[in-house]
Amino acid sequence: MRDHGFTLIELLIAIAIMGILMAIATLNWHEMQLKSAVESEIKKIHADLTEIRLQALYSKTARRVILSGQQFKIYSSAETSVDPIVTKQLRYPIVSNGGDPLILTFNSQGVTSDICSICVLPTNDLAVLNSAAEDSIIVSQTRLNLGKRTGGVCDSDHIDQK
Repeated sequence: MRDHGFTLIELLIAIAIMGILMAIATLNWHEMQLKSAVESEIKKIHADLTEIRLQALYSKTARRVILSGQQFKIYSSAETSVDPIVTKQLRYPIVSNGGDPLILTFNSQGVTSDICSICVLPTNDLAVLNSAAEDSIIVSQTRLNLGKRTGGVCDSDHIDQK
């Protein structure tokens, strides 16, 4: 008869259960990190585009943005033959139904005629949907709407606007 302590079998079973739980937690942790990174990147792009639109409106001068692959260039005017004032590297590639590179021009009223959708692709494959709540931006003449891509294409018909 045992007075105190655990048997070797009990300890091995407890360690096996802890190992299984750690494996499940590790898989969920990776998916949660990817989701957070995609949401962060699309929100930063959205904030930058909103700021550029407001700069065009307040300064009464056109502003231009070029998005290509994993690069984001901001120009102080509609002229792109000069060096951009800011060049940002993106963590994940982006695609758009507005062409590659995507050129957005905000006129002096902060309005654009470049209506398109921008999607972040962490896997670089349009067919793979990610678990992020927001992974896309729909650019209209006067608005920038965040959304979630629901299909294998990056266009406004396949994005649920938030």
